[in-house]
Order: sequence, then structure tokens, then C-alpha cells
Amino acid sequence: MGQRADEMRQPQERDQSPEEIRDNIEHTRAEMSETIDAIQERLSPAYLKEQVKDQVRETFHETRTAAVENVKGAGSTMLETIKRNPIPAAIAGVKHWLAVAQGDE
Repeated sequence: MGQRADEMRQPQERDQSPEEIRDNIEHTRAEMSETIDAIQERLSPAYLKEQVKDQVRETFHETRTAAVENVKGAGSTMLETIKRNPIPAAIAGVKHWLAVAQGDE
């Protein structure tokens, strides 16, 4: 804490000319400006809207794919159950047919 500002500088900073220091300052300003512009772009409503739309699309696609796979799995499971137990399945089919037929009368 007892050091003066000129004592804390790196040796290379003490050897720079005022023009070199100005150039460094301008370079730093340009970098900061680019960073601020990038942050502003990422926080713009249009960018955020696109990000949300992309996320919703991706989630919808994943959910749809999972649902289709579940339905396919359920269908094949039902067919396997019918193949293993054909008589109860036949009885259920006849009951359904009778219920529909009686409803038509």
C-alpha cells in the first residue's frame, strides 16, 4: 500500500512512449467496445426470441420422438401379449363385438 503508482508499474510500462500508451488505450477501448456489442447482441429481444424458439423446437422434437417410440413399444408389447395369450384376447374381441352389435339395434 505504500508503493506509489509509478513504482507499481511493470518495467515495460515505464519504457513506453506517450504514443504507445495512447495506442494501447485505443486498442483496449476497441476490444471493450467489441465485447459490449457482443453482450448487447446476446441480450437483444430478437436474439433471445430466436434462442427460445430454437429451444422449444428442440424440446418438441425430443418429446415427439420419445412419444412415438413409446407408442411403438406399447403396440409391440400388446401384440406380444396377444400372441402369448390368444384365448383371453379372442374373448375380449368377441365381447367388444357383441357390445358394438347390441348398440346398433
